[in-house]
Amino acid sequence: MSDKFDPYHKWLGIAPTEQPPNYYRLLGLNLFESDLDVIENGSDRQMAHLRSFQTGPRMRECQQLLNEVAAARVTLLDGQKKLAYDQTLRASMVPIEAPPPVASVPLTPADTLLPTSLAATAPPKLVQARRPATATSPVVVPKKSKYGRKQSLGVGTLLIVGVLGLVALLACGYGLRLMLRPRSRPVEPAAGRPAKVSPPAKIAPANTFDATAVTPHSLSTEDLPSRNTASVPTPPASDPGNVLAAPPPAVMPVAEATPVVEPPEPPTPPSSLGDLVNAPATAKLAVPGKADLVAARTQIERLFANDLSKERSPQESATLSEQLLDQAVQSGTQPAMRYAMLEIAVDVAARGGAVASASNAIQALGRTFTVDLVQIKADAAQQIARVAKEPWEHKAVVELLESVIDECLFADRYDLATSLADAANDASRKSKESTVIGRAVARSRDVKSLNAKYEPVRTALNVLTNSPDDAAANETVGRHLCLVKGRWDEGLPYLARSSVSDWRDAASGDLRKPTTPDTQATVGNDWLKVALQLETQFQLQAYLRAEHWLRLAIAQQSGIKRLPLEQQIKDIGKGVGKLAECPTGAVMVMTFEPTTLKRQGYVLDASHHGYVGVVKGAILTDGIAGKALAFDGKNSYVEVASTPWLAAPSAFSLSTWVNVVSWKDPRDAHDYVLSNEAGGARGYVLRYRNGGTVDLTVGARDWHETLSTTKASLEQWHHIGATFDGSVSRVFLDGEVVGETPAPTKITPSNQPFRISQHSLSRDRGIRGRIDEVAVFNRALSPDEVRTVYRIGQAGRPLME
Repeated sequence: MSDKFDPYHKWLGIAPTEQPPNYYRLLGLNLFESDLDVIENGSDRQMAHLRSFQTGPRMRECQQLLNEVAAARVTLLDGQKKLAYDQTLRASMVPIEAPPPVASVPLTPADTLLPTSLAATAPPKLVQARRPATATSPVVVPKKSKYGRKQSLGVGTLLIVGVLGLVALLACGYGLRLMLRPRSRPVEPAAGRPAKVSPPAKIAPANTFDATAVTPHSLSTEDLPSRNTASVPTPPASDPGNVLAAPPPAVMPVAEATPVVEPPEPPTPPSSLGDLVNAPATAKLAVPGKADLVAARTQIERLFANDLSKERSPQESATLSEQLLDQAVQSGTQPAMRYAMLEIAVDVAARGGAVASASNAIQALGRTFTVDLVQIKADAAQQIARVAKEPWEHKAVVELLESVIDECLFADRYDLATSLADAANDASRKSKESTVIGRAVARSRDVKSLNAKYEPVRTALNVLTNSPDDAAANETVGRHLCLVKGRWDEGLPYLARSSVSDWRDAASGDLRKPTTPDTQATVGNDWLKVALQLETQFQLQAYLRAEHWLRLAIAQQSGIKRLPLEQQIKDIGKGVGKLAECPTGAVMVMTFEPTTLKRQGYVLDASHHGYVGVVKGAILTDGIAGKALAFDGKNSYVEVASTPWLAAPSAFSLSTWVNVVSWKDPRDAHDYVLSNEAGGARGYVLRYRNGGTVDLTVGARDWHETLSTTKASLEQWHHIGATFDGSVSRVFLDGEVVGETPAPTKITPSNQPFRISQHSLSRDRGIRGRIDEVAVFNRALSPDEVRTVYRIGQAGRPLME
């Protein structure tokens, strides 16, 4: 690193006299901070800020700082590690001179506990510490609301920390393939810590996949309510349904003597998953009447008069919002009082830029009441956009608005989506980043195009309100629901009233829900016939519906009767591979295409989330889809700096294509493919064991393994994948589930880098062969989605262009 550039000072404001910084200074925290939420928020803030430099000219320095911040986070959030660290840090605190008798100012420690500094390596100086800075009084501006806020740069802190939580609540997939209903799985809080929305990802998951309609998912602690269908008439009743030869130095050198803790053999897993079935959802309440709400609001404003009447910082807004939320969820709280408290909690948090608190209150509203949650989310997101100040805050706002737009599109709220796209455009310009601006402009254009395409559907719905038997209107609505949105159960009754005989016959047969293999195959062939008549952009859903019925039929057939059905499914798979898109929720995609190799020794993330892989010794070669990397199994690998999204996801999926030349000792060897593993049962790894068995191992106090029942072959391209959702772990081989076990609720975080073809802690553990199309998702993909990813690769297409 150049002597003239000090990333600690330039990026984090840590002066040379404070270097190397201790973990608290590195995270911008008070010395010996004990509040775990403050520590977590501080690390999230620093990581989000540093990642804005990750694709710039100093990506190497940025990655090393990210590694140090990740190490600080893991240590300070672990009670035992923090205690040991604090004891060592206190022992190193030596004053320059004896303090005056009346002085009580603490002294800054000599920090010798951290890795070697990025800055100049002069011996650290012991200096007298300043008291923690006290925030100066902000300038008070005229109130815009009784629930207003006072101006503070702290908005950025809460925005970047909280936006990921609200994005997880709001987000769903985007593209011309639209979305299905959001679902979620409970997230168990770490021991001794309150439940809160974890900050994983920009886009959230689902457990089902119906054709191209990708299910959005939330990492919130409760399921979101169903989409708003108030504007859709009741469906009619239907009659029976070597450019890399000189890589730069490693980002995080690993000492050769570092002992490797090998995962022990796991105990025999339970034989049944029956105890993992979710409890039924609680019935929701109707929104209380206007008079009751007015009375409730009046009472709340009287009870919280002092807090609601004054200007507040973002931190104060978050605290007040959480207080209101706590009061609202108390047992015995009357519905009107509960609704009013939650509504005010959302408003207080949004006006203060307290995104995580707004997310919590919105979740509570959605769990308890039947509300227009899409509109509530949109209003909150637009309010948060108005209080953002710094360019990087506006960048986070763009991501937040994009995820709310996705939910609007899912709910056919195209007018609302258009207004949010305009707001995202405004925020993108204030971010001053060309890539963000370009993405927002393209998104706005797509939303307006979708709005125009939806106009005939809107007209048809109006026609059906007065003429429910109108054949043309039924066909228009049915095509939209089935072929655009993938909501077959809703759309089939409309298509059964179409004037087109092929449509009518296929839909009517589908609605009869046949149970014999011959009738199931007939329905599958009917949809295949329809697919071949459709325009290209509508074929995918029809192909997948045909495959659905053919797979049901083949499950009941044996011998020679299976052959024609199997061939049909193969043919459909080829068509799907050419038409399908990458499922939502991808947070890192390494395709190794030339367009991602911007600099020698580096590979860029094709998902545009800013990850950069440092390539060590791997060689560019031909892959399953374009180019791939070849590894020697010893000294070649790709390393990506760890972040919370990669280190400890509460739900994730791993996907890649691998062509192995030779196994290590096939009796008990581990050939590592993707690894974020650390000692002490932390992190996760996807690897081959015993000569081709696919193995997903996750750490949660103990190691938990999921092994495949079939093996991969040598010198052939195989797609391997794994999913984890806090309930079930699955492994996949060539698009099919080949292993499934119950899973721990949460993975213990790893502080090691994410590596491709190498153990995260040691060398000589990688595969001998080629790897292509590496993808990490922030949710558990459904088996259908994993099969879609497999088919995209089979068709020779990169997962992302």
